[in-house]
Amino acid sequence: FTRSMKLEAWSLGEDYSLVRILEPKKEKGTATLKAKDDLFTYLSNTGKTMKIASGMMGGSWMGSHFTNDDLVQHSRLSEDYDISLLFSGEASGVLVHRFSLVPRKDAAVVWGKIVISVRQSDLQPLRELFYDEDGRKVRVLKFSKHQEVQGRVIPTRMVMAPLDVEGESTTMTWKEIDFGVDLDKGFFTLQKLKSL
Repeated sequence: FTRSMKLEAWSLGEDYSLVRILEPKKEKGTATLKAKDDLFTYLSNTGKTMKIASGMMGGSWMGSHFTNDDLVQHSRLSEDYDISLLFSGEASGVLVHRFSLVPRKDAAVVWGKIVISVRQSDLQPLRELFYDEDGRKVRVLKFSKHQEVQGRVIPTRMVMAPLDVEGESTTMTWKEIDFGVDLDKGFFTLQKLKSL
């Protein structure tokens, strides 16, 4: 089956973000707040806010193939992982750099390893391959439809697919992006999370 959602999101740097569901109607108003390393979810149908505990970071975000950890991880990849260059050259007709990210001993992370491929020309992401602690490939995230938006090149389509279940995936497509919104840290609060 196919399930569709329409979201609205705001972000400030890599440490703050707020995502609110607009559709479907029964989930409208449900929202997720990221403030530094803390993650909160507001459930509109119950009016309750819950903090996502560290043990729940590997859980599904809103029933998708993205995890709660996906919402906070990218701001700390360089802190939690040792990064090395695996490959630099042509792959599928594109010049790429491929990096291996192995967690540091003290890092509290979900993945045993991540392999990231980026375009050499502009360092835009193309693919992220995630491994579990036993070295098995678990899922892949593919980036496509790179477009220039307000002077910045970004991928406007992301597809996350588990590798242990054939035919399943979650696709996220950006329909409209504005980099000129005036925001500050005061926007990313629990009060704002509940009032949207």
